[in-house]
Amino acid sequence: MDLELVAQEPLVERIRAGGFGLGGILTATGLGTPVEGDKQVIEVDGRKFLLKKPIRGNFSLLACHHADYTGNLAYLLTAHNFNPVIALSGKAVIAEAEHIYPWA
Repeated sequence: MDLELVAQEPLVERIRAGGFGLGGILTATGLGTPVEGDKQVIEVDGRKFLLKKPIRGNFSLLACHHADYTGNLAYLLTAHNFNPVIALSGKAVIAEAEHIYPWA
């Protein structure tokens, strides 16, 4: 098993990049630390960034407040922070809805 230390913000951005089909993200988080390791460093306008590869999953597991029969999901409160990004990045989404309605 491999373990990679990732801060929350770059983690979400890597998941978002995977959902949008991008090649990765550039972040200064971890630059010049042991976390940098052998990762590729890219310089843009005189500033250095680490290239982090996107994360894409086979399944996205999440919870939502309500859903409709066509798969539209609605979130409440802090569920808006990560659930839409997680849903976008999976090849298949498994959502637990508190309420299921026949309309959106």
